[in-house]
Amino acid sequence: RDPTTTPVQQLYFLNSPFVRTAAAGVARQAARDAATARDVVRLLYRRVLLRDPTTAETAAGLALAGETEAWDVLAQVLLAGNEFLFLN
Repeated sequence: RDPTTTPVQQLYFLNSPFVRTAAAGVARQAARDAATARDVVRLLYRRVLLRDPTTAETAAGLALAGETEAWDVLAQVLLAGNEFLFLN
């Protein structure tokens, strides 16, 4: 598809029930397959962006998910990011 950066596209990724369901699914799988919170972050990056997170990204992911382990929020952030949207 042609790259685009319209506000409508970003709003879709932030508000779409489809994207939220996809994020929850990938987060559930990562949490199930991981032994630690750090492993969940690593698995989410691998499954969504096909790479390991940097040290800073791991720390940010752990801070975002927080004590509540809101892995679906982190997964949605990764799905809505430019790196995912414009994978070549």
